[in-house]
Amino acid sequence: MEIQNTSKQRNTGKNILRTTAWAAAACILLAIIALVPDNVDAGGFRKGQNSAEEISCILANRLELSEEQQSAIQPILNEEKQKRHEIMERFREKRQAIRDAIQSEVEANDKATEQKLAGILTGDQLKQYSELKEERRRQREERKEKRNEHRENSGNERQND
Repeated sequence: MEIQNTSKQRNTGKNILRTTAWAAAACILLAIIALVPDNVDAGGFRKGQNSAEEISCILANRLELSEEQQSAIQPILNEEKQKRHEIMERFREKRQAIRDAIQSEVEANDKATEQKLAGILTGDQLKQYSELKEERRRQREERKEKRNEHRENSGNERQND
């Protein structure tokens, strides 16, 4: 009996060591992740806020560019950044038009649904249905506000870098 207990104790000890090792590895990984700024992508570029000069500097270091190469790529990077900005603006306008169209169709669908339900549900049930819909709308608005706050905070962090 004592031999089995010792064997079980060794296995339990190994399991504890394994678990502790995994926990330590997870803590180290989390610490490393915490040290990497949120606005840096896998290539080392800051997301969204890199100037052509910053990108040029990163490329110069990583690709070991000569002075001649650096000055040659600068106008190309400036042009790329400007075109990217124009593309984003053009699609931002289209995105808003699409949102408006979706909202209009969804509202029409909601009205049709409510008319159909009005022929089936009692007055109290229809009132409860409307209250549930309103509750869901408020929850969506709250989530939207939180997303917007997060975006604003992220934008402020980028500007402070």
